[in-house]
Amino acid sequence: MVLLFILVFPVGSQEIFGERFHPGNRPLFASDDMIELDIRCDLHELLNDREEEGGRHPGMLRYNTSSGDCDSFPVVLETRGHFRRKPENCDFPPLMIRMEKEEVAGTLFTGQDRLKLVTHCRTHQELFESLVIKEYLIYRWYNALTPCSYRVRLARIRYFDRQGGELYTENNGFILERTRDMAARLGGEPVDFAGIHPLRLSHQHYTLLALFEYLIVNNDWAVEVLHNVKLVSRGADYPLIPVGYDFDWSGLIDAPYRENSSQEMEAGELMYKGLCGEKDVLWQVIGHCLDRKEELYRLVEQCGHISPEDAVQMTERLDEFFTLLSSRRQVRRILIRSCLE
Repeated sequence: MVLLFILVFPVGSQEIFGERFHPGNRPLFASDDMIELDIRCDLHELLNDREEEGGRHPGMLRYNTSSGDCDSFPVVLETRGHFRRKPENCDFPPLMIRMEKEEVAGTLFTGQDRLKLVTHCRTHQELFESLVIKEYLIYRWYNALTPCSYRVRLARIRYFDRQGGELYTENNGFILERTRDMAARLGGEPVDFAGIHPLRLSHQHYTLLALFEYLIVNNDWAVEVLHNVKLVSRGADYPLIPVGYDFDWSGLIDAPYRENSSQEMEAGELMYKGLCGEKDVLWQVIGHCLDRKEELYRLVEQCGHISPEDAVQMTERLDEFFTLLSSRRQVRRILIRSCLE
């Protein structure tokens, strides 16, 4: 049956799902190995800077190279985000790391000048370390389904207070590919078209995004208002490509702060936001997902940083998802009946 799905793909389907896109040339995302980083700055000032237009805080970033040497260079750190930036929600906010291209030339960070760092939210709570790993794996699942997704690099980070030089904390985190670079890999550029209807996007990529968000039990996204979605334009001859990000509010991660989400999510209701009139595309995308099934399982199995309990949870969700996709009757009853008009 999976072979049948693949055979009905239209001509050019490989390009639709991204296999022909440029692989990119940023060394930071050329490996999936965890990197160890040291970040030094005035942590008191940084962690207490929670303003919407916060300041920039000088620091240093250091890491060990594959040859065992150390590279270091100056950086500027900023707090970022909305919900997690508020101190009542997270004592350690997400960060933006800025660097000069001249300073990082010839290092692992060659070509970079601004990177988002996803952090642990709450210090000295093991739960939040595991949530970082789960969100990282969700990004890797998305990568396995299509290169039209953000690349990520897992990191073990030691934060030092430059005032006294003491180690403040050591936690998991991951670095997110810059939107500009992600779009360039796809042969395009990011665009900001708020209010756009999903029908004006690539139907294949929108359907893939909707199915993926369903897999991770996430309603916290919307194309129409560009909420946790970026759009990539490859020119007038191609439909826009939607790319999802920020998956920490998904039910699969089930972060403690999720209880502050919308009533619909609190009630545990999961919505499939696919398009009703695109049933043929849905079957094509289902075939594509089934074809990548083993790779998603393998990512969980081979991740040496996930707890056994979290690995079981994520594997069980894959079981549920692929059982659904393997049944036409269930797809019609659960997905097609709840799609968007």
